[in-house]
Amino acid sequence: MARKQITIEDLALMVQKGFAQTVTKAELQDLRKDMLEHFSLLEDDIRDLKTVAGPLVRIVAALENDVRSLNIRMNRLERKVGLAK
Repeated sequence: MARKQITIEDLALMVQKGFAQTVTKAELQDLRKDMLEHFSLLEDDIRDLKTVAGPLVRIVAALENDVRSLNIRMNRLERKVGLAK
């Protein structure tokens, strides 16, 4: 199979396209700065969630204990009045 001859103009266009697709150092620094700002916001959100989640876990555990206790008491009362299941 015959190979296509590449002219100087073809090569220049390929190199120009390659350079056009590269990212400048300033663009990379801007991207890094934006990423760091977003990561900082995410860290703040996670910290807030952890602060709220701790007490909520304790409240839910206490409510579960209350429900278990009330279920036991209800079963006893139902047995005493003859409504046992």
